[in-house]
Formats: sequence, C-alpha cells, structure tokens
Amino acid sequence: MAKESALYIKEAIESLGGVATLNQIYEKCPRYQKSSIRRTIQEHSSDTTTTPKYEDIFFTVNGLGSGVWGVRNYLLPIQPEVIKVETFLSPSKEATPAQRILTNFYRVSRDTALVNEIKKIVDYQCQLCELKLPLSESKWYIEGHHIKPLGKPYNGPDIKENILIVCPNCHVKCDYKLIELSMDMIKNNKQNIQQEYLEFHNEEYRIKVETK
Repeated sequence: MAKESALYIKEAIESLGGVATLNQIYEKCPRYQKSSIRRTIQEHSSDTTTTPKYEDIFFTVNGLGSGVWGVRNYLLPIQPEVIKVETFLSPSKEATPAQRILTNFYRVSRDTALVNEIKKIVDYQCQLCELKLPLSESKWYIEGHHIKPLGKPYNGPDIKENILIVCPNCHVKCDYKLIELSMDMIKNNKQNIQQEYLEFHNEEYRIKVETK
C-alpha cells in the first residue's frame, strides 16, 4: 500500500511539473486523506529523516515547513553526478581504494508558464554567455534563475523582471555568487530585468568576497 500511494503521489507531482504545493497535491490525489499524503511523502524523503522508511522519492523545495515538494530525478534532463573516491592506509602502509560514494545534486527548476515564456522570447539562449544547448534539432536546454531567490529568507518575487535565463554553468555562477551582474552583461533583455534585483545579487556577491 505504501508503494502504491507513493507512486500515485509521485505521478501527481510530475503532472504538475515535478514540483507542487501540498494543496495542489491534495487536489490531484482525492483518493487519499491529507494526513495520509503528508505521511507518505515524509516516509519517502531523506529530507525529513536520516534514513527514509521507504524509497527516497521526494525532496523539500524551500525547506521543511514550506509545503512545497518535488520529485527526485525529475527536474534535470541531464543530472550532474559526483563520484567521491576516498583512500585509507592499510596496516601494511599501502594505500587501497575505499568505498565509492555516489552523490546526486538536484537543482530546482521552476518551469512555470512565466519562465517558459521568457525562455521562448530569448530563443533558449543564455543571457550571459549566449550558449544555446541543443537536446535535439528542435529542442534546447536552458534554465530560469530568480536573481533574488524565491525561498526563505529572501522571498524574492516570481516576476519576469526577476528572472534571468541562463545555461547550467552560468546558473551555478549566479547561485553561488561567483560573479557580479550588470545590465551590460545581460543579452537580449526582453523581460526587462530590474536593477534592484541585480543590486541585491551584487551585495550578496560582495559579502561573500569580503568574508573569504
């Protein structure tokens, strides 16, 4: 029963784009009570416990208590993987390979109608480096970045003026405040990105540089 309900909830979230609020999930899963849905999600998520009771299917998007959940392995067409290889010295002082640990990193990609609209008007091209990453002859991969983050504690607005369309590499640079942003850097600014959000990003960048 636990597996059946988890798969049902997983399909419901995927039908909503891979990320959904609890209220949206409740509406998509009328056969289950709200408390049952919450319990099933928690039992299938390593975000609520060190070791999930069952398969680790769900992750919290904006932190526990936000009421927003996503499906693991759904959001990225190409998921980055990092293999960490550790070594130790045996009693004979010879180095031998230790356990290989597979770590998956998940990026929340809010492919809302608004983000998709901006992707189209900038022709699926990175607005910083101008990379256009083809998946096929008629499909490209690009990401939407909220310059002032939506989640706590920033609570940035989900509006076109706060959204930058970027390739995965530039997205990482923006997320981790590795670069400053200016209007001159932004190509094809058809969504009319506002200076106040660039200033927010740059202030975070300066704080990071000063604390290194």
